[in-house]
Amino acid sequence: MTTSSRIRWVAYSCEPAFDPDLIEWLANGSDLIFHECTFGAAHTQLFDLQKLDESIRKKLILVHYSDQMIGMDTGDLQMARQGQVFACPGPV
Repeated sequence: MTTSSRIRWVAYSCEPAFDPDLIEWLANGSDLIFHECTFGAAHTQLFDLQKLDESIRKKLILVHYSDQMIGMDTGDLQMARQGQVFACPGPV
C-alpha cells in the first residue's frame, strides 16, 4: 500500500516473506516505508532487511515486530514505538 500527502509518499509492507523486489519497488518514490519484521519463517527477518542498500534502509521503519526485538541492536534500522509520530522527509 502507498499513500501520499503533499507530494510525500509513505509505503506499508504487511506480513510478507522477504521480497527484495517488492521493497525496491516500494522504495522507488517513497519517502518512508513501514515494514513488518520478526523472526518467523513467514515474515521478513531482521537480518534480511539489514542487507538492503543503505538508501533503502534509511527509509525503513520496522513495525509489527516481536517483543523479543525490543531493545535489540537493529543497526541503522529504526523500530517504530507505540504512539510515535513520523515526519515524512521530502519536498512539500
